[in-house]
Amino acid sequence: MQKQYQRTFRKLIVWQKAKELTLKVYQLAKKFPSDEKFGLSSQIKRASVSVMSNIAEGNERNGVRDKLHFFNISYSSLVEVDSHSELALALEYITKSDYEHLIELINKTGFLLCRLSESKKNPNDPNIPSNPNTPN
Repeated sequence: MQKQYQRTFRKLIVWQKAKELTLKVYQLAKKFPSDEKFGLSSQIKRASVSVMSNIAEGNERNGVRDKLHFFNISYSSLVEVDSHSELALALEYITKSDYEHLIELINKTGFLLCRLSESKKNPNDPNIPSNPNTPN
């Protein structure tokens, strides 16, 4: 019988929020002009997938240094999504309301990701909740 490994990243609220962001990005990218298929549309989708994928990969790593490396990549990709969102708004590919929703998801994901990273760096810090991914 083959041993099954339980992956815990799906339980992380930060991963769930990153997934929500990715789904929203994909929904909005459908509205982009067809000539952006290999441009901004592709870039923002790839960056959003990178956010959630690197959270998952980092969470499943064993060492703290390894975990933090992937969480840092995830955060950098989140900044990229933020930048691409700003450009999509300026080019009028998305509405101000859609942009504000993206920024809300970006900010919440970023906050949770920073808390997760801090909890791995300082596991005994009483100012950091033992489960940094619980909703506020």
